[in-house]
Amino acid sequence: MNNNKNKNINKTKNILTEADPRAVIVANAALSLVALFTRDLIIITAALVCAAVFAGFIGADPLRAVIKLRHFFVVMAATAVLQSVFNKSGAVIIQAAGVALLTSGGLAGGALVMLRMGILVISGAAIASRGPRKNIQALIRLKIPYELAFMTYTAIYFIPLMAREMQDSLIAVQLRGIDLKRIPVRKRAGVYTYLLFPAVSSAIVKAQDLAASIELRGFRAYPERTSLTVLRMRAADYLIIALFACGAAAALIINN
Repeated sequence: MNNNKNKNINKTKNILTEADPRAVIVANAALSLVALFTRDLIIITAALVCAAVFAGFIGADPLRAVIKLRHFFVVMAATAVLQSVFNKSGAVIIQAAGVALLTSGGLAGGALVMLRMGILVISGAAIASRGPRKNIQALIRLKIPYELAFMTYTAIYFIPLMAREMQDSLIAVQLRGIDLKRIPVRKRAGVYTYLLFPAVSSAIVKAQDLAASIELRGFRAYPERTSLTVLRMRAADYLIIALFACGAAAALIINN
């Protein structure tokens, strides 16, 4: 009995691991719509769980994506706390000198922000797990011009590239014995401004090299391009799209 269950679980994992990028894009778009247009904490929490489980089954690592963006989540957590402080709805939890500092409505608003960002980050990790070549081909098969599909993924590629360049510049400054934490805030902002120019100039040089490379390969020479990657939708992919689309529609209808 247990062997049959394990076989069924492994079969399900294999089906989801080989899911078509179009199905993954549509599924995560449906989850993102729920995150953006729903204010019910139970529904958004369920959407976050679905996003994490789905990402895990298709071979993504949602926990790794969250760890990589931990500094960003610290900023979002601070934003959520500020929102909870300025939102005066609901029961008062913390009060000082007759002024409500923290309310239940504020906490709910802060939790809403964090849950939404969690869904968007996990959805991005799930889509990225398909790889750039398959995702570009999926966008093309969704009737998006291949120029726009390529530009979209190129922009996504350059974001972490600029982050790495900025990190390398910060490390170079620290190796010269400069402690940025001890510099006054106004001067520190100036230092960061100076560090931004090398990162931007390096990204521009890489963009120029990329432009020369794709021109040499005949980019935009023809209205359509051929690809070694040929995507074919299976019954399981249509089922994934139907389940997530119906689930998102039901969540939005219930919320309204």
